[in-house]
This record gives sequence, structure tokens and C-alpha cells, in this order.
Amino acid sequence: MSTITLEVPSKLAQRLSFERDRLPQVLELALRYLPPRPAMTSPVAVAPAQAFSEMIEFLSSHPAQSKYWDSTSRLKPRPI
Repeated sequence: MSTITLEVPSKLAQRLSFERDRLPQVLELALRYLPPRPAMTSPVAVAPAQAFSEMIEFLSSHPAQSKYWDSTSRLKPRPI
């Protein structure tokens, strides 16, 4: 079993003091009935999906090969 330290409001601490021996069960029940948190999306996780989406959109537009590829088959830098 692990030990944790929590900071809680005084009124909650007072209520929890009466349940000290059952605190693990109280926490387990609370976690069971809490709605799940939305998935955390970081810019790192979003960037590949966004890049993939942009590539699919670009390729589905049937770009002219001569516009984006030079004679050595290397991608030309896209003007900004």
C-alpha cells in the first residue's frame, strides 16, 4: 500500500476524518463514479494528425507534378 498526502479544504478534511479507516474505499468509489476526463491532447500529439490531414487534402487535389517536383525528383520548397 502507498501513502499519499493531499491538501483539501478544512470542511472536507473534517468530513474525511470520520472516514479515516475507510478512506481507500471512499476514494475508490469516488473514482469509479466520476466521469472520465477528456483525453489530453498536446501539440505534439495533434501535429502529426494535422500534418497527415493536410497531406491527404493536398494529394486529393491532384497537384501538377511539374509544379512541386524538379527534374531530379526532389521536392521544391513551397513559397510562403
